[in-house]
Amino acid sequence: MQMLHSKLCRAAAALGAVFLALLCPGASAQDNSATIAIGYQRGLAYLPVILMDQQHLFEKHAARLGIKTTAEYRLLGGPAPIVDGLLGGALQAGVVGTPSAILLTDKTKDIKLIGSMGNFPMLYMTKSPGLKTVADLGPQDKIATTAVKTGIYSLVLQMKAAKLWGPESFDRLDKYTVTMSHADALTAMLAGSGTITVHGCSYPHALQEQDAGAHVILDSKEVLGGANGMITGLVASQKYCSANPKTCQAMTAALTEAHQWINEDKDRAAKFFFDYGKTGETLPELQKQIKSTEVKFTIKPEGLEPFADFMYGVSKLVKTKLSYNDLVFDNLK
Repeated sequence: MQMLHSKLCRAAAALGAVFLALLCPGASAQDNSATIAIGYQRGLAYLPVILMDQQHLFEKHAARLGIKTTAEYRLLGGPAPIVDGLLGGALQAGVVGTPSAILLTDKTKDIKLIGSMGNFPMLYMTKSPGLKTVADLGPQDKIATTAVKTGIYSLVLQMKAAKLWGPESFDRLDKYTVTMSHADALTAMLAGSGTITVHGCSYPHALQEQDAGAHVILDSKEVLGGANGMITGLVASQKYCSANPKTCQAMTAALTEAHQWINEDKDRAAKFFFDYGKTGETLPELQKQIKSTEVKFTIKPEGLEPFADFMYGVSKLVKTKLSYNDLVFDNLK
């Protein structure tokens, strides 16, 4: 009877654990899970995570830490599926833009940055000779940005407007902006169709447009204290990482090694991205971008606080005033 009771208790405990796992996917330890899922998008701003995938860096560090977990990298079509995946538990980590990282921390008080993909210039390009600065923009202009009002390029424009005309006028130029993909905006700029007159972008599009005669009217360094900022970063749930410390240690170590690998030989990194990035750029174009002094591959995010302060104090996108330390895991403090 005692043996039967013991078996029943063990069975009930097992069923309870299964039931808890079904209700709360993050509640059970996953350090020994077969697979974790990491979401990302295509482009140079995702080079470190592409390297993590192709060089199996997560698996290398997971094995070193004694866990048999592999990573599945999901190439997704935009930021929304990555955010949804993180919130719903379908993704254990994901690469998102700086505004999304700040919004996720504000919304969840849990999802934070493990590390940056790197710091890149954010530029507003035009071929209009009459446009010299942001102050010259007017009703005759259509400004292409990835997401009107909330995207990172829109925020850069709003931050500049606030500096020029005061905080209450931060959205003064929003009425001239249109949501457009970088590829479509590049096509319109090169064709000179008049569909748009200005394009908020980074590399490679800024360089391609510059080669076609475009010039810069706004550089993000003007609003970020003289340095380029993080465009994309790897985020994960603090609750998940507390329950699965070795898994997140392996992700951090893998991302750190990816940055080291890129910085050790940037010609090699350009050839790697040429082979695996699938963005259609030539090898010389990629070498020019990766070796640019304006691009910095580092795990430490830069430019976070100016964005967070602006989103809280002016554009009212977030409810909480977030410091740098609020937005990052301990490894970045």
